[in-house]
Amino acid sequence: MESYSAAVLATQLMNASSIPPGIPRTKATLDVVNAAKEAGFDDLLAQAELELIGCYLEGRNSGKALEAFSSTLTRLLYRPELYDFREISQLGRFFPAVIVSACHHPDVPLSLINHLLVGLEAFQETLAPTPAASDYLRHQVRLALGRSIADRTYLDHAIDRISPADSHSLQRAIDITQIEMAIGAHPEMALEVSWRMLTHEIPAAQKARLLRVMLPGLVAEKAWQVAWEAHLISYEYDRDSGRLTDLAEHFRFLAVTGMWRRLALVLERHLSLIRHAHDPWDLLCGIRGIVGALESLDLNGYGGYQLKVSLAGSSRFHELPALVRPTVREARDLLGEALSGLASRFDERNGTVEVSVSLGLLDFEPLPDGILLAGNEGDARFLARLLRARALLECDQGFDALLLLGGLEQTNFPSVSRLAPEIRMLTALARMQMSHDAADHLESRGEGSGDEAGEESREAS
Repeated sequence: MESYSAAVLATQLMNASSIPPGIPRTKATLDVVNAAKEAGFDDLLAQAELELIGCYLEGRNSGKALEAFSSTLTRLLYRPELYDFREISQLGRFFPAVIVSACHHPDVPLSLINHLLVGLEAFQETLAPTPAASDYLRHQVRLALGRSIADRTYLDHAIDRISPADSHSLQRAIDITQIEMAIGAHPEMALEVSWRMLTHEIPAAQKARLLRVMLPGLVAEKAWQVAWEAHLISYEYDRDSGRLTDLAEHFRFLAVTGMWRRLALVLERHLSLIRHAHDPWDLLCGIRGIVGALESLDLNGYGGYQLKVSLAGSSRFHELPALVRPTVREARDLLGEALSGLASRFDERNGTVEVSVSLGLLDFEPLPDGILLAGNEGDARFLARLLRARALLECDQGFDALLLLGGLEQTNFPSVSRLAPEIRMLTALARMQMSHDAADHLESRGEGSGDEAGEESREAS
């Protein structure tokens, strides 16, 4: 009877894993976890709880994922015989998302985070993660825990870690993070690696993220026009993602370059996102960028400008004030107070003052006299369409790429004349792909009709 019950639960777990991601799958997996725990089937419980962690992560329920992950990690440390190499590798894939989400929430106790980090060190050699992935994870944890970053040059290794053009997008994201970690201290080297990465066939969204990461380095090198175009292209992607952490880099870029009118417009556009932040750390980074930008506006004579924004109070992750068409100065004061409160929550959890200390003002450097930056948001949409068309061609989707490329040469954006030869080349490639697809289709139809005719003749004979 006992083995039959275990077999039934194993079948239920298999059926639950075949359900598409969502609440039904999570509920079915949770039922198996509870039943296995009650019956004392430790092997089955270990497998089911791993599946449950994946369900919670897919549903963006980081709190529940952390609870299940901590339970699994404790069981692994005391009962390692319950897990084979495949299950340990699966747990290793969950580690970055769980640890980062735990560090990004100030209500998660530091003792639990240290427990997770000890567990990571305990079987890191078994998982054999790439050095880039380890650097990425340590960097994210250091930032959220307010720990100082070791004085070392990540670029020395990042250059060698640029993978071939057919590498996975996750590895690309880690490579870009290496550049992000080094761009402040070594802008020249970081830009050299960035230009090299941009020549690889990486997805358009990753290319746009890389351009955003390059912004501080381009400003440091005073490459104003290139920085402006990089901002326009990457902002076209980032404005749809809704991540305040990403948008904060654009706020900072506009503030340090002294583009006050556009900065006020972009702030009005995205201030409402503080009500929908992804996590408390995203909210902290976003408000930090907003407050720094507002302070720069105030210092340059825009303190009395009334922002066209009205938002009710909110307390999703943190108590946020109501904003009813505030002036720049009022919004700075209200959000600055909320920012200090949120930073103190992180510092209290971490036992440091590093997060609060990092809330300093942004330096700004007005553009040199006589420089007129060409390009606007229409130009950014043009460049973004060109990036998407390249990505579609890389995936052999010539028809969709041709739709995006159609009419681009007739627009009057500043980049059109410079990129007209590339547009014509991409259009020719798209048409070539379509002709090849049509030929393959006709050939397959011909083979099919030939087989049917042969069958009919055989039947007649």
